[in-house]
Amino acid sequence: MALSDGLRITRRQILQGSAAAAAGLSLPSASQAQELAAGAHRLWYRKPAREWVEALPVGNGRIGAMVFGGISNEKLQLNEDTLWTGGPYEAVNPAARAALPEVRRLVFAGRYAEAQKLADATLMAKPLSQMSYQSFGELLIDMPEIPDFWAREYRRELNLDSATATTVFTVGGATFRREVIACPVHQVIAVRISADKPGRIDCGITLRAAQPGSLAVERDTLIVTGTNRDEHGVAAALRFAGRVQVLHEGGTLEPRAGGIGVRDADSVTILVAMATNYRRYDDLRGDPLAITGAQIEAAAKLGFAGIAAAANAEHRRLYRAVALDLGTSPAAEQPTDARIAAVGTAEDPALATLYFNYGRYLLIGSSRPGSQPANLQGLWNDSGQPPWGSKYTININTEMNYWPAEPTGLAECTAPLIALVRDLAETGTKTAREMYGARGWVAHHNTDLWRATAPIDGARDVRRARLGGASQHRSVARDGADRRRAMGHVGDGRCLALHASVGAVRLWPRPGLSAQRLSADARRGAVLPRHAPERSEHRPSGHQSVDVAREFAFRRRQRADHLRRAGDGHGIAARPVRADRAGGEDPRPGRGFCARTARDPREAGA
Repeated sequence: MALSDGLRITRRQILQGSAAAAAGLSLPSASQAQELAAGAHRLWYRKPAREWVEALPVGNGRIGAMVFGGISNEKLQLNEDTLWTGGPYEAVNPAARAALPEVRRLVFAGRYAEAQKLADATLMAKPLSQMSYQSFGELLIDMPEIPDFWAREYRRELNLDSATATTVFTVGGATFRREVIACPVHQVIAVRISADKPGRIDCGITLRAAQPGSLAVERDTLIVTGTNRDEHGVAAALRFAGRVQVLHEGGTLEPRAGGIGVRDADSVTILVAMATNYRRYDDLRGDPLAITGAQIEAAAKLGFAGIAAAANAEHRRLYRAVALDLGTSPAAEQPTDARIAAVGTAEDPALATLYFNYGRYLLIGSSRPGSQPANLQGLWNDSGQPPWGSKYTININTEMNYWPAEPTGLAECTAPLIALVRDLAETGTKTAREMYGARGWVAHHNTDLWRATAPIDGARDVRRARLGGASQHRSVARDGADRRRAMGHVGDGRCLALHASVGAVRLWPRPGLSAQRLSADARRGAVLPRHAPERSEHRPSGHQSVDVAREFAFRRRQRADHLRRAGDGHGIAARPVRADRAGGEDPRPGRGFCARTARDPREAGA
């Protein structure tokens, strides 16, 4: 950003200032919370969603739903963040290491078409594409005795402060209400259907899987089990289970074709749990049936009110950490779609506040400690073939998901991203060694649930071919360091700053180590082969990659020196980890230093 007086401000400076400001914000008081302006904390509409992108998202980091707000037919499209295609796979191309010198020679000779052809044949991952994030299925609620055209006073809304999606309408003098919440404490999605007159709830409930599977009905419970799908020649390895329990007050429960029916009830509560056998990219020993059974059993004892109270409190702990007030106007009272349509013609400063709050809401809902990181669509996806696989584009899009986290009081939402980088430091070590003959670790411009790190899609689409890992880790560790300086935080991100960064820096070439040189001319700052999206050929280039590497190495040295001095009083001492392996490699992939907590403050710096 350039200002008229010649002062230049970088994004980094803005984020650092924002982080410091966020550190000084206090939690809103109860009285302040009651005054939260609806126009800045609610999305609402006067008609049901017609397509998926109009539905309202709820999520607890791991599981989520898109709520359509139908009248006679309600649909919740469901997601579980470890349900992807394929299974653990090896994407390293064994021909890459031998072909790399020839690709470089052709590029420096100006024979770009030949270099690209050889790179396509030898330097790309096998398979050439990665796995895709999947939809779990749909929860369907039918109320056939309430035709859509009978409904009056319809409203559906997403309350960002309570993380609740609500649908309200009136039919025949009775007001019907549906509430949906995803509970991060009890790991269920809870739906409550009620009416202001007794005995008015008649509905049918079914659970439909989007993957190959089968449905069983056991009294008040639906259980769907199955497997994921193969993709790009990678065999399916995931097992999943979804469990729905129907609780009712008043009325009767009855079996219906493919589901459960409720008649003449005062209210109905539906609990949804989902899981797979995934534990990490190389461990599929989970038991989804046991997991979902325990989750439903525990949640059922609380009822909807207890689940909602726990979910509200945990969500607000993060959501209310930061407050933004840009003012309001009469336009804020209009439905959200009308407000958007009026942009440019009506004064509506609260719409910008709503946008800010919605962004924080989505990150809270799609990234919590223990979950997968937010992918290209956060947590929510209804397709078996989503755009770009709905995976992790780690040369920019994954970082963009998390740019607002530190400055807006959501530091703990970065925990899944930190865990992802740790995994990539492990899988990327093999890619660096076997494809490039390099030390350290590497990740290219995409990865997936299985932590694949080799280049995909084709030579023309490789970006930051050698420094994807450094670019990704730079975003995590550097932003984390800024936050720790501002907030005095000591946690996993601090250790990561050394553990993973050492391996990423090791990938960068050093003069005199021919096997380690990633470029045929490292001394003049070229990274080869490397592709910029605005170019169609591979040329000796590297301005951005050189900048990334230099900054990354500099910051890594800063952190190492800081931890060695242990001058912050937190009792953290960093020591080099040395190995007896040939070549002096660290026995732990991607890790060259460990940070330990000193039992006695006097041990700090020892």
